[in-house]
Amino acid sequence: KITVWAEGYFGENAIIVDILLAFIQIVLIILLARVVSRFLRFLIRRSFDRYTKRRNDPEITRKAQTLSQILRGVVKCVVYFTAVLLVLDELGLGASVNSLLATAGIGGIAIGFGAQSLIADVTNGFFLLLEDQYAVGDFVKIGDISGWVKKISLRTTQLEMGTKELVMIPNGQIKMVTNYSRQNYMAMFDVLVTADADIDFVIELARQAAQEYKDTHDNVRGDVVSMGVVKVQPGVVTIRTGMLVAPMTHFGTINALSRTMAEKLREHGIRSPKEGQIIING
Repeated sequence: KITVWAEGYFGENAIIVDILLAFIQIVLIILLARVVSRFLRFLIRRSFDRYTKRRNDPEITRKAQTLSQILRGVVKCVVYFTAVLLVLDELGLGASVNSLLATAGIGGIAIGFGAQSLIADVTNGFFLLLEDQYAVGDFVKIGDISGWVKKISLRTTQLEMGTKELVMIPNGQIKMVTNYSRQNYMAMFDVLVTADADIDFVIELARQAAQEYKDTHDNVRGDVVSMGVVKVQPGVVTIRTGMLVAPMTHFGTINALSRTMAEKLREHGIRSPKEGQIIING
């Protein structure tokens, strides 16, 4: 009706009104898409927050945060994809887009534009989420990269390394994952001493150091395991000791045992392969 009125009132200049109306409608579509996207993501976030508060379980909280991020990302993509189709329709390209989708199909268009890797990322991301291999807040090792999981989407996983670097890993490239946050961890440390040292005495010192730690810390989940000599090289003997500790406490455990063992060796005058140096591997 506005177009008919504009043609009767403006005559030949009615096309200007059509352009202005189309521009206004496109702006409204974009604004509406932003409002709808933010509103739906807000509802998702609030619903999951309420759910986690009721359950009050750290494991459920991590899983809920992961699923919340995935759903918010999917909602954002769907809303803006719909907005793009509506904008194209306002520009007079709707019929062309519909015929292209009908004849080629969305999958055919994606492959035609070389998006096979995108499909692999999304597919693998779906199975990573379905199998619950890791969640937001877990400490994992993916390939040669270790860090805290900061964000998961269907396409990528974001890790924060110890140096605060953010690493974006396409889900399609994730072949093997080591999750340090789900189960107890065997904290093991190796002590290297010279071959002329009293091996049995050093083994006992390492056992005592681990036992002292166990008696004063509540993160230990098992008895001290003394593995004895695990490696012999020319002039060097490797002695290994370990114990089961709670998830994500093995770093602090190994660090504390390292200091204690270094002090014990120094007190008894036991030399490491290099004077003044003790090598402890976790």
